[in-house]
Amino acid sequence: MVQSLDVNIIFFNFQRSILNNKWKLTLEDHMHSAMAVHSIPFLSPDQHNYEDISPFFNETMYAAIIQTIEGMYRFKKPRFPMNTITNILNIIQEVSTKTISRDKGIMHLLGLDLPVQEVRLVKTIIQLIGKLPCKPISDDTNESELGSRYIDPFLRGLFDDPDQSTYLRWTNEMTMEARKNDGLATKNQPDICITSLCGSRSSTNHGFGEVKSAAYDKNHFLLCKDLLRVATFCKDAFDTQNMEAVLRIQAIGRAINFYILLLPANGVYVFIELGKVEIPNNVQGLMKLVMDAPLLLLITDVFERLCIPSVHARNLDRHRPTISETNFKQIFSSSQNRKHLCPLQRYNH
Repeated sequence: MVQSLDVNIIFFNFQRSILNNKWKLTLEDHMHSAMAVHSIPFLSPDQHNYEDISPFFNETMYAAIIQTIEGMYRFKKPRFPMNTITNILNIIQEVSTKTISRDKGIMHLLGLDLPVQEVRLVKTIIQLIGKLPCKPISDDTNESELGSRYIDPFLRGLFDDPDQSTYLRWTNEMTMEARKNDGLATKNQPDICITSLCGSRSSTNHGFGEVKSAAYDKNHFLLCKDLLRVATFCKDAFDTQNMEAVLRIQAIGRAINFYILLLPANGVYVFIELGKVEIPNNVQGLMKLVMDAPLLLLITDVFERLCIPSVHARNLDRHRPTISETNFKQIFSSSQNRKHLCPLQRYNH
């Protein structure tokens, strides 16, 4: 219940309305509907005013649902000590002005006495110091270089933890869930999996990611398709592995969007945005990234607390199936139009 309203019933009515459409829906401006047919409400700030969802969830109700979910799962940006920020900024400044070498700067960062929560952020900065150019690269960056120079060091610092058998992996192979599902998720695989190992074999997928170069920023159809596809990966992993939550990462150029999939009520999954971060294009730009520390700490806190197997026995009554690709195509058009309104527009530099 939110504001004395039964959100489950309203969402069910929204789902039913999708099936009553006379014409096929376009993906770009019906992203909420595309998620809803998989039993997933899509929650992201300022995304209430799309024609498919606005008759059912007005701005006040939509914001209240987000606030309720954030409170239920304790989404709160932690305080980042000012003295730690100052120390890190000073080191970055010395590296960017070549007062000290990169190696020396990395040694200084390693020497900081920090609590466990802040170590991941420093690991990310260390990874990026070793990869970022002194000045922005003016040439267009393809997906391979985007991944190796920017995305990988950033995400690896946050999520890769070999001591805990957790690995950020780049893979085009079929995920464990996709092998078991003949629906939308089987046709294309995510670029990134965050996987834990049991011995030498994959045991649990905690998160998935998709990477596109900034050249695709205006291809709304492709970006929506990516978001939906990986949302279904998250849902299938959630169901088959009996998870508390699954992380979803979408990189468009150097702009990174973080989402998490949850199941707060029977048959109603939630796909909620945690926040957006832009990876800097040179060493000096790391100073801006440090100012995003509270958001990054929130993301790692949510990942560590929630993206884990549930301690409760699996309850099939709470889950809903992922619809097949064939059924999906009966509802949604494959036509593309970049003029369509799109909730995923990003501006990358």
